[in-house]
Amino acid sequence: MKKNRIFIIALNFLVFVTCLILGAGTDSVFAQSDQVEAKFRVNVFSTCFINDKEGWVAGDQASVYHTVDGGLNWEKQAIDGTDALYSVSFTDSQVGWVVGNGGVIFHTLNGGKTWTEQLSPKDKALFTVKAVTDQKAWAGGDWGTLLYTSDGGKTWEDRTYPKDMMMYCIDFVSEAEGWVAGEFGTVLHTTDGGATWEVQNSSTEYTLFGISFTSANEGLAVGLDGVIVKTVNGGKTWHQIAYEDPDRRPLFDVKIKGDVAIVGGYAGKLLVSADGGEKWKQLALPQDTKLLWFRSVTLVEKGDRIISISCGAKSVLTLAEGSQVLAVGYIPKIEPF
Repeated sequence: MKKNRIFIIALNFLVFVTCLILGAGTDSVFAQSDQVEAKFRVNVFSTCFINDKEGWVAGDQASVYHTVDGGLNWEKQAIDGTDALYSVSFTDSQVGWVVGNGGVIFHTLNGGKTWTEQLSPKDKALFTVKAVTDQKAWAGGDWGTLLYTSDGGKTWEDRTYPKDMMMYCIDFVSEAEGWVAGEFGTVLHTTDGGATWEVQNSSTEYTLFGISFTSANEGLAVGLDGVIVKTVNGGKTWHQIAYEDPDRRPLFDVKIKGDVAIVGGYAGKLLVSADGGEKWKQLALPQDTKLLWFRSVTLVEKGDRIISISCGAKSVLTLAEGSQVLAVGYIPKIEPF
């Protein structure tokens, strides 16, 4: 596994640090009038929606934006800090967390009208947070960092994994059962609320940046070299999904809801699936999105429809239903097609 270490570290640095430089050098891709303004837009690393109308995104310079109209318009929320925020997670319209560089943790009890910094037991970068309930949450990051709270963040326990590896993504299907994934294809599984973790064979040694489960059995994970792995038995076994992609661009996030799945990645990569992740199709976006990356994706139910929301470099954001693009643009205002 160590043979890929140097390359993996370089890619990690690209994703979470030098992507700022890459984004800063790219002109607007949607309208000439946006070109000057877009140079100053922050990169967005995470999105969380609690329904088809309300959601949050988090990114550079302690940026958090909030929408109540399904992502078409966004309002910036105030956080007292300057660190990049890599992950946001809410349990409902009021209670949520954001985490980021330097181990920062912010918490809100009023939908982000105010954010309060919480004390982290470690100063390592936190790349992911998962709000399981309004009292219980997990965060993960650099150097095997795993943090847990059972009291709404008043105290965070250091549950750091004993091996040196970056933890990039967390998903729970209940208070008891969840998964963590990260460097070297690592997947950890718990059925007792994180008291113990079991290593699963993910079928890959490539770093995994995103993981998502639609049930206790069926889940997907994605990562370097465009790898997509799937399980239908809770991770007892994982198998790699073959799909057409000659470039094998890194994939940064995945979400699955029922049979619908979406993946976001480097160089404008957005893949959608209608059969639980077995077959994938590239989402048709404006040509110039090949200059950008999509760091976070999510799926929300809207009546009997499922809408995908994706965000990334320079606050780019897309709304789509299946392979049909509904809107694309930049936060804070997105334009419907």
